[in-house]
Amino acid sequence: MENPMNMNVIVPHLYQGTLPAPVDDLRAARIQTVVLCAAEEQPSDSQLSGFEVIRCPFLDNGELPEIAILAQISSTADLVATRALAFRSTLVTCAQGRNRSGLVVALALLRILRCSGEQAVAYVRRMRPQALTNESFVSYLALAPATSPLWDVRA
Repeated sequence: MENPMNMNVIVPHLYQGTLPAPVDDLRAARIQTVVLCAAEEQPSDSQLSGFEVIRCPFLDNGELPEIAILAQISSTADLVATRALAFRSTLVTCAQGRNRSGLVVALALLRILRCSGEQAVAYVRRMRPQALTNESFVSYLALAPATSPLWDVRA
């Protein structure tokens, strides 16, 4: 199947890709939440009318963001994981759909899959092969321990 929006399913209800995508295509894909990670690509709320919009703008300049921005990225990943686990289709985007979106998605996977950072990187790369080429982001994720899931299937 052709992928005109350049997005990939990472796990059920969690997608990684690029923006801008035509709003009609987002609706056709049943996306409910759009996460905007590219500092330079922040469509207005009116352009994304009808979608929950989460803004987490940061740069992909080869360096790890400062601590305050990393805290915002981590909080955004918590929101992403919560929505995906609540069956709310969520698209995490950045300019090329590679690094910034990959960082947020990988951090969300720590919570969703209860995996380590290294496992999350490998999983994102398997589902979206062009993702996570920023070695600073990958090194940061490699240090992330497995976390407790936000939702336990045994509960």
